[in-house]
Amino acid sequence: MTLSFSEKGYSYYGMNNMYNAARIWETYVTVVQKGLVPGRDTYWWDTRKSFGFYNNDLSRSCYALSWMVADHTLQGLTNTYKVKDLILGYNSTIAMDLNEMKPN
Repeated sequence: MTLSFSEKGYSYYGMNNMYNAARIWETYVTVVQKGLVPGRDTYWWDTRKSFGFYNNDLSRSCYALSWMVADHTLQGLTNTYKVKDLILGYNSTIAMDLNEMKPN
């Protein structure tokens, strides 16, 4: 299921472009993480239905993607940070690497 959900090419549903991903993520953060179920008139519901997902399948996919992004961005759970990076925030070496948009 997940491969067709995130495969290349355009689809009105799925995670293959930023707009679709942002719509799914917004519902995940504002509704699903609060323990609520999105209504039938939402983009979440339509995406879930078009791929044959159960509600938990789509929410688990979002949860897993959040861990992957955090792990890639913050260089893993075991990475050691300098106090200076925590103080500088946006101007830290961590943020500079992200802002340069280096390829993976």
